[in-house]
Amino acid sequence: HYIFKRCLNQGNITACYNVAGLVGEVNSSIVAGRGIIMVDSCGNTGTITGGSGSSGKSNVCGLISAYTPGSVITNSWNSGNIAGNKSMYVTGIVGNAQKAPTAQYPVIIRNCHNTGAISTAYNQVAGIVGYINSYVTVDSCYNTGAITSDTYAAGGIAASYSSATGTVVKNCWNTGVIKGQNRIGGIVATNTSAAGMITDCWNGGTIESTGTVAAASGNTGSHSVGGICGQAASSVTRCFNVGTLKGLGRVGGIVGVPVAGKTKLKDCYNAGIIDCPADTCGHIVGVNISNTKIWNASNEISGCVYVTDFGNKANLDNSGATPLSAGELCSLAPVDGSVSPGAYCLPVPASLAGDDATKLFASMVVPAKEDVSYSNITDNFFIGAPEGVSWTSSEPV
Repeated sequence: HYIFKRCLNQGNITACYNVAGLVGEVNSSIVAGRGIIMVDSCGNTGTITGGSGSSGKSNVCGLISAYTPGSVITNSWNSGNIAGNKSMYVTGIVGNAQKAPTAQYPVIIRNCHNTGAISTAYNQVAGIVGYINSYVTVDSCYNTGAITSDTYAAGGIAASYSSATGTVVKNCWNTGVIKGQNRIGGIVATNTSAAGMITDCWNGGTIESTGTVAAASGNTGSHSVGGICGQAASSVTRCFNVGTLKGLGRVGGIVGVPVAGKTKLKDCYNAGIIDCPADTCGHIVGVNISNTKIWNASNEISGCVYVTDFGNKANLDNSGATPLSAGELCSLAPVDGSVSPGAYCLPVPASLAGDDATKLFASMVVPAKEDVSYSNITDNFFIGAPEGVSWTSSEPV
């Protein structure tokens, strides 16, 4: 095993590819059960720069360029700026797999966070991990840094996963601004495997497509913008979005573009503003679910809710989702696995109920009178009061 504990890099590092604060090159001949990387309580504050050569060079990361079967990365962080230039898998913590994990040797990434700005002129950029293979668990991680791709696949926690048997992303959140042309999401940018699960996650950051023309698919153009996932084939459960979503097409409160026969959304809600042209976005998914090419009888929207107070133009067919005012959603009895942090607060995953950021972003402003525009509140209102939170005002109220 390779063990790194309480290690810190403060220096600036520049290379073409496979560059990171702690470990750049990982042996490509490693087999499962050997060369396991163990990282605990490590960090990076230095600027990491890579990808000065041809496009497509991989792995520019805050800590470790790649994980191996059996690797465990815990309690670690990045606050340095990571710039990939022409690279993919540009992340705050770790890039992708050097060898695919197995059921016997799974990978765990837990209690890690990124606060640095992460960017690439190429694709596959994220706050925590670039590519998730099968048998990978990402648990209790968060991102507050700006995540930017000049092309596609930018995510708050992960950029992408495809072959994802035994893969779980849970108890994660993002408040950083995420930008890219398409396939951008608060938690995961894009995934095409129904085998993975995303559960008990939330987004409070602005997710903004920089594409200048609307598109249905492809690596250029504006499409696949979601509060949780830009594109998703997986099951998404007990997740919510309160961030602003911006795009020219296929923008969804939870998932921008689903995958026919695979995507299942359960007990999720959108309470964020959706900024898009009329007839191009949906409150939960960013497509008409009557479109059988991307939604069929095997797909599911159940127990999902969207807030109606913000004048969103999200009018695509999202049958199965329930419209409620912010006040009604705050008063709704939480589903199993969720709790209310306090009066006039949105329901949150029980596993995140003690997290300060979760309580803050769940706090809502609720007008005392119905049918009051949020853009012009001139009368009495209530504000969320989670346990342990008190509010002050810089102006007389």
